[in-house]
Amino acid sequence: MIMAFILQRFRARLRFFPLSQQALAIGALLLNDRIVAAAIHLALGQPTLPWNYWWAPLPGALLWPPLFLLLDALRLGRRGD
Repeated sequence: MIMAFILQRFRARLRFFPLSQQALAIGALLLNDRIVAAAIHLALGQPTLPWNYWWAPLPGALLWPPLFLLLDALRLGRRGD
């Protein structure tokens, strides 16, 4: 819910960032999601999360530029029909 709020709040601004800055912002949002989930996990008294849990935002940020370009090309292709 926190990530949805942040994305809804900054979606218009995020679209005008260069692709590299968008990837960094997406990585930061994914890291924020991991931090919130870890805090909830800790508050519930669960065991600590493994180190590989924290790597997930990195592939998300790295995959953002090609995914964005692919989806943008699909969107523009449909618009031309």
